[in-house]
Amino acid sequence: AAAAGADRAASFVDRAGNVVVLPAELTSGFARFAARAGLGPVRRYAVAPCFARAADPAVSPCPKEHLEAAFDVLAADGEPGAAVAAEAQVVELACRAVALGGAALAPAAARLGHGRLAAA
Repeated sequence: AAAAGADRAASFVDRAGNVVVLPAELTSGFARFAARAGLGPVRRYAVAPCFARAADPAVSPCPKEHLEAAFDVLAADGEPGAAVAAEAQVVELACRAVALGGAALAPAAARLGHGRLAAA
């Protein structure tokens, strides 16, 4: 399966001929690292620029840059409801950020990783 954001990832070839892919979002790389390292329950905060391929690279070859804030929670395996509780923490933090930042955060988007929260 393709990584999240791979279809919109911005890339270029550096002077040495290496293909460099700029991050389209912050979660996939962390999730890959966490899975390989076997990380247990952990919270991670990150704010960094992300890049998307231009809609028409022939017209504008420069990628579109945006700032992304990520708050990732890895729940403990085997705990009933741990994933939903972890996502609830993320939603609570997002609500607090919007309340504090208000219009300064617009435009903003939120992605939920658990279906039960999206339905709630």
